[in-house]
Amino acid sequence: MTQAVLNLEDNFEEDGGYVVVPKFHKVFEPYFSKLKQGPKDVASYSFFKNDPLFSHAVRIAMRPGSIVIWDQRM
Repeated sequence: MTQAVLNLEDNFEEDGGYVVVPKFHKVFEPYFSKLKQGPKDVASYSFFKNDPLFSHAVRIAMRPGSIVIWDQRM
């Protein structure tokens, strides 16, 4: 499933925003098999702060007019 976010205003650290785990696509299937739910069962997934994978997350700040397009493996 492809998704996108279009920023209409500046995006700041405290706003929230898009977070990506670099190279998550390489562990996507095994990660969800451990959760006992398949990747097709979720359109998007929010990591809990205590999830070890969250320590690898990188927040992507965006300027007005920027768009990020991704699929659920990211």
